[in-house]
Amino acid sequence: MKIIFDHQVFSLQNAGGASRYFIELIRYLCDQSLLETHLLLGLTNTLSGIEDLDREKVTSLSIRTSLPPGMIRYFTNEILSNIAAPWKGTFNIYHSTYYRFIPFIRFNNLVATHHDCVQESLPSLFPDARKIIAAKQRLYRKADAIICVSEASQRDLFKFYDVDPGKVRVIYHGLSNLIPTDLALGEIRQIRSRPYLLYVGSRFAYKNFNGFVNAFYHSNLQKDFDLLVIGGGQPTLEEKRLITSFNMNRCVRFIPYATDHLLAAAYSLAHLFVYPSLFEGFGFPPLEAMSLRCPVLVANTSSLPEICKHGALYFEPKNEESLIYALKSATSDTSLRCMLISNGREVASEYNWKKCGDKTLKLYHQLG
Repeated sequence: MKIIFDHQVFSLQNAGGASRYFIELIRYLCDQSLLETHLLLGLTNTLSGIEDLDREKVTSLSIRTSLPPGMIRYFTNEILSNIAAPWKGTFNIYHSTYYRFIPFIRFNNLVATHHDCVQESLPSLFPDARKIIAAKQRLYRKADAIICVSEASQRDLFKFYDVDPGKVRVIYHGLSNLIPTDLALGEIRQIRSRPYLLYVGSRFAYKNFNGFVNAFYHSNLQKDFDLLVIGGGQPTLEEKRLITSFNMNRCVRFIPYATDHLLAAAYSLAHLFVYPSLFEGFGFPPLEAMSLRCPVLVANTSSLPEICKHGALYFEPKNEESLIYALKSATSDTSLRCMLISNGREVASEYNWKKCGDKTLKLYHQLG
């Protein structure tokens, strides 16, 4: 069986949940017999582990570049992919990594992964929401199978799109084994000498980072705790102004990009991990924190209760008082923190990439 993945998500991000999902899926496929796996990557600077793939088991068109993720890299890779694709023959499975498909890839069956309906649910936060929705509609009409990453994302798919339920499957993501090295632990300790609360990931409007900063300030926790922010690039001017207005410049630290080792160290040393997002299709960071014995506080919305189960403390994302109360409880209540750590480890252990890979490969075979 010949399987191909395209460049799309890797052109738009160097690191993130979606790119990690596809790399781990490709890694799983590399270990299976009678499979021929191809990755049309193009120009890339991804941090998600592509360099660790066994190049004898996956054919990858990849060129290291300093070009940042975004539309210039996307359109360059689109051209490269359309030039290279016809020479690779016909594939049994083409698994699109984002919301379009490469026109010159020849395939028998098209598989799409539906992550979430954040643009559909919160269109005012996305100036390009209409374009993304139109692209999804075209992809889902053409797809022979659609993978939803949670029951919540499946419900949203049926709510916003007219798709045949028979071609939809729910397959949960796995969880990567993040390992904190001594060097990374030392680096985090140098960065933050006080106990800290941790935020990880992008800071788009729907991620509610500014709402978290507001609640952190009004809870008065900055007297005893710092706030460490990892990923998502450099702070914006708006974020800097907000933090300055609260006189919190000394206690808020940004690490724009981090290796998995540094991320693991940050989780393992954090007093509390906070995930204030207004909408998620799955959500890797809370599970990553749980796996490294960090208490987790998440918004009670979309897929998060389904994914985090009894391993997290919840708050109402549009209610600042709810978040302030939860922050104070999760930082001070020792018995609650111990319960969250224990339950979190149990929940995180339920997610693994082999289970995800087995179900995905079974779907491929069913398609033929």
